[in-house]
Amino acid sequence: MSARRLSASPLERVFARSVAGPSACILWCGARTPQGYGQLYVSGRNLSVHRIAYAEFVGPIPGGLEIDHLCRVRHCVNPHHLRAVTHAENTRRAIRSSLVICRRGHALTPENVYLHKDGIRECRVCKRARNNAYSARRRAASHD
Repeated sequence: MSARRLSASPLERVFARSVAGPSACILWCGARTPQGYGQLYVSGRNLSVHRIAYAEFVGPIPGGLEIDHLCRVRHCVNPHHLRAVTHAENTRRAIRSSLVICRRGHALTPENVYLHKDGIRECRVCKRARNNAYSARRRAASHD
């Protein structure tokens, strides 16, 4: 019989499925919400992995506050990048950052932004990755 531990703590599970990323981020590689937040199934419910990391390393999340990613990368679990703030502060920071960073963390510099005719800005790195994935799927389908 194996001597391995049968149940790891939620924190161990978070860091077992995370990798080092840019800007000292620790990026969650598991399941994510459509909004990009990491999720972990614990005791019959989904928990946000950044909240698990904050609670374990910093302490309990104070009532009335939510966890803000200072790095603006929603699947980052580095406790040094997390801060408890009011909803109003989190919203203000998100609006400001949306002007300089795409939702996947790429800088929205003039060189990296595609401006659509209707005024919508799009990250060129994300657009290129999406187009490459689409082309690969089309090539694979045509060979079937």
